[in-house]
Amino acid sequence: MDSASSDSRIPRVIVLPRGINVGGNNKVPMPALRDALARRGYTGVRTLLASGNIIVPDPGGERGADTVCDAVRECMDTDFGVAVDCVARTDTEMRDVLAADPFGKVAVNGSRYLVTFLSAPLSPELVAEYEATDLGPGEYVFAGREVFTWAPEGVLSLRLDYSRLAKDAGCAATARNWNTVAKIVAAL
Repeated sequence: MDSASSDSRIPRVIVLPRGINVGGNNKVPMPALRDALARRGYTGVRTLLASGNIIVPDPGGERGADTVCDAVRECMDTDFGVAVDCVARTDTEMRDVLAADPFGKVAVNGSRYLVTFLSAPLSPELVAEYEATDLGPGEYVFAGREVFTWAPEGVLSLRLDYSRLAKDAGCAATARNWNTVAKIVAAL
């Protein structure tokens, strides 16, 4: 984890950008991002892994997840020329995701167990459509603004990934593997 430790009693917002620092594209250096956010009044920001898991203190919960997410997205665009979708969760919501763990008894490899974070819940009609479709070889649990996926044959074998979910639902989406979700929660 980068940056200093902080008081765990202060509410936090976790901002999850889609596709930064992957394969040499959309480069956003985490130390520079923390500095740029500090100049905007977001102090005590921490980052986890280069792929962009940004933990932003929100004292009193006054700014809220959407405002913090918008500020991070705007900062990356303005300061680094990287315009990507971002999804945000509060620290409580992220802990709830980890606690839900619908594939905990079958997912034996955390890198093949994914959570797709959506900016809006899937409609019941879209969930019903997915449930009526053979999406194998993966298994899916649709839970509000999260889609849990167990991909025993690897993530490249999936027919329903975060890109398709975002397109079908008309919202922002990004995915993290279970190992990363656990690391984020441990860092809170």
